Amino acid sequence: MATPLKIKSPAKINLALDILGKSSKYHKIQTIYQEISLHDTIAIREIAKNKIIIKSNDKTMPLTKQNLAYQAAEIMKKRTRKKIGLEIFIDKHIPVASGFAGGSSNAAAVLKGLNEMWKMRLSRGKLENLAANIGMDTPFFMTGGTAVGTHFGEKIRTTNPCPKLPLLLLIPTKKNPIIAKTKSVYKKINLKFTGKNQKSTKLLCRAIKNKNRKELLANLHNDIETAVDITATKAILKDFGASAVILAGSGPGIIAFLENKLLRKKCVKSLDKKFKKQFKLILAST
Repeated sequence: MATPLKIKSPAKINLALDILGKSSKYHKIQTIYQEISLHDTIAIREIAKNKIIIKSNDKTMPLTKQNLAYQAAEIMKKRTRKKIGLEIFIDKHIPVASGFAGGSSNAAAVLKGLNEMWKMRLSRGKLENLAANIGMDTPFFMTGGTAVGTHFGEKIRTTNPCPKLPLLLLIPTKKNPIIAKTKSVYKKINLKFTGKNQKSTKLLCRAIKNKNRKELLANLHNDIETAVDITATKAILKDFGASAVILAGSGPGIIAFLENKLLRKKCVKSLDKKFKKQFKLILAST
């Protein structure tokens, strides 16, 4: 049997998300993806019985064919025609269904891991094509780092790395109303109000290239916010030192960007008990 392996599976955020139109199935977008320090760890090993078994420390996510890591393993097994089973353990730290693409990242990690384990020698481009069969943001994780995503988000162009920034991730608790607001959020998008910040996306790309933190923080945006109002949360976080606050992907997670770790520490300390009951706080960085 092949040697078991472990692989990191990072979360992502969208520094910019422009919604430009809609096809029959997906919205056409322009986005800047950014890998962050928060990550899961995927352990893959072969087993004698010819089946795929998903295990995890997180009891809230599906361990069946609905799991994207399962789908990735299935794709690679079919491609190689291997008559051997796999056990995949997901050590989960990325919040499930919160806009940080944990499932897509897990699937990408399995594709990359099995490509290595089984010495398949598939190119990055081929892996990206396979990843697009699983999800539109899955191809990004073949390179990670900082990248521009176009079409439905699956067309990836790597770019200059983003400067390191301290982040405060806010994960809504079960009773937080933002969870209901972001459920099936793309159905609530009105295209009359989106795509207005494409100039900011260009300025953001320039700021990343020039490592201009001030310009970078001034141009972060997410068109999902045209359908989900997080103004009140933004105001609280900015009052306590956040330079910018945006929705994470399609939500319901929220990201606060801070200029340094000391400001982040002061911000966390300043938030009251009522606020902390609405959100779980996670420290991370770009």
